[in-house]
Order: sequence, then structure tokens, then C-alpha cells
Amino acid sequence: TQCSLTPGDEDAFLRSARKFARDTAHRVGDFRDELLECACRVVLSAPLEVRTGQLAVLAPALGAALRLGSAHRPTASRAFDAVVTWRDDASDEFFTEDVLEKVLPEIGRYAVAARSRDVSVVIDKAQSAQARARARRMALAAQRADPHVSDSAARYLSRRAVRFLSSCGGEAVRAVSQ
Repeated sequence: TQCSLTPGDEDAFLRSARKFARDTAHRVGDFRDELLECACRVVLSAPLEVRTGQLAVLAPALGAALRLGSAHRPTASRAFDAVVTWRDDASDEFFTEDVLEKVLPEIGRYAVAARSRDVSVVIDKAQSAQARARARRMALAAQRADPHVSDSAARYLSRRAVRFLSSCGGEAVRAVSQ
């Protein structure tokens, strides 16, 4: 069956969906593991009508998905699909609202990951030694449990990151310089 909404109902539904996406993106820092992945997936898959005008508010979920994807390739692939879609659908908003600047550190980690000694782990140099060791242990456990995490997966994601950054052209350089 087909559901038909009146124009007033459509507006109310859109407002509700936009608020849900905003609230989910805002609370993404409170979530862990599967709940975090699910919350990121909800925000990243929001349709254009829901994303328009609030990319900057939704950007934390994109950054969280990119961080989470360092140990789970399907999540990283979804995050890269979303960043490309967001840029293509609303490039003015993507660049003027500094969405690229907000996710650039995460994308940059992927770009250099294949050059690191342990290509399956993307390490933040600002982390404490204890946090780096914990991230490495978690990534190694994920690699054993998830066949998607491997050297070839890291190289694939690294290429995607470099291709994305190069497709942004001067905007990526501007974002880095700020």
C-alpha cells in the first residue's frame, strides 16, 4: 500500500526527521560499539532533505564513523560513501560550513595509514601511550574477528581517502592551512 501525506503532514515529518538526525548526531559521543555504529549509520544515510542546512551539526557522526571504521571496513566504506555524497549533494554547504575541516583529521589518518608500519591500525599521535596500546589491541582483536580488516583493506581505504582529498582540490588545501 502507498501512504499519502498532506503537505502539513509532510512538513511535520520532515521537521521530526531533521530533529532526530540532529539529536542522534549530537549524542553520538555517548554511544559505544554497535550502538555507535547504528547511530552513525542513521545519520550518514539521512536523505538530502534531512541533511540540507545542517551538515555542520551532523559532521560529528561522520567523524565518529570514520574513527570507528579504522577497525571495521564496512563502516569506513559507508563513511567515505557519505562524505562523497554530502560533498556532491551540497558542496556549497559542505565547504562554507567547514564540514571538511571537521572530518579532515580523520580522513588524513586513512590517507597515511597504508604507509605506517601497522597498516590495520590508524593511530593518533596525540594519544597517550596507553590509549595507543589499547587502540592497537582492539584493532588486532577486530582483525582476528573481522575479515574485512586487513592490509589490503587499509590500502583500499587509504586510496579512497587520497582520491577524495584530491577531488576537493584547493578546498582541502584551504582546510589544512586553517
